[in-house]
Amino acid sequence: MLFRDQPSMKYRIRNWFRDLWNKFDAAIFLCMFLSVILRCSMLFYEGDFRWVRVLYSVTIVLCFLRCLQFFYAFPSIGPKVIMIQKMMTDMLPFLAIVLVFVIGFGVAFHANIFPNAPADWSILANVLYFPYFHIFGELFLDNLEGEEVDGCVKNETQKRNGLITPCPEKTPAALSMFLAVYLILTNILLVNLLIAMFSYKFQKVEELSLNAWRLNRLSLVHEYCDRSCLAPPLIIFDHAFRVLRTCCASKHDILLEQKYNAFRWELSPEDCWRLTLFEKNAAEKCLLPAANVSKEINGKWLDRDT
Repeated sequence: MLFRDQPSMKYRIRNWFRDLWNKFDAAIFLCMFLSVILRCSMLFYEGDFRWVRVLYSVTIVLCFLRCLQFFYAFPSIGPKVIMIQKMMTDMLPFLAIVLVFVIGFGVAFHANIFPNAPADWSILANVLYFPYFHIFGELFLDNLEGEEVDGCVKNETQKRNGLITPCPEKTPAALSMFLAVYLILTNILLVNLLIAMFSYKFQKVEELSLNAWRLNRLSLVHEYCDRSCLAPPLIIFDHAFRVLRTCCASKHDILLEQKYNAFRWELSPEDCWRLTLFEKNAAEKCLLPAANVSKEINGKWLDRDT
């Protein structure tokens, strides 16, 4: 980001964060620094190592997911990674629709199964927990039937004081109907809608898979062409050397380095003219279908007026 030839640092930072894999890098660095800080703080006072373990786990998961970018180099696997990325983008608006059903039915389930549960943050977890796993076939029929579990109590005083986990109560038959309607809407309607969305996105990306693979492979080569071959934590020395070299270099040296960039090719006037003609031809082919459609619509509209 520091060594690119864009004029503004603000533009460099904004352009850097547009890449999904750079966001992964930022999340990995943030989780790593937080986990190291929490781990080192335990040397001075006794703390809970559980949160440190959680941050370490999140960091290693992000590191493995970051390795998906390397599949861009393979023509058979690279398009699949692109499909996963596109599908994840389409799934975010779909999750908003699912959340409406989950919260609505979750509140109804919890209010009838645990009507006198103490006011606690666990209520919010249960509201999301039970209807979410209903989508995947876990119905929790024991709770619907009001069967007692280990460690629960039916005493109202103890339940209101929050001393012991309340036992589920036997629910009316109307709640079973709610569950049936919820399963129809989620398991049949929403899940099949998501599969149809994924199928459409798969076909759309499959048609342009070769071009998409070439573009992403070029971006991968462009990204790693100027990267250091040292592995962390030794890479910090290479970064320090580059910062010092940039600070000590003159403006003439920086311009000279940018001129002889490996991804820049000085063309002759004849080749530049051929490239310009090729770009104009490609632009005309791209805009011609849209122009024909616009002319056809305008013609039908004029015929309607006459």
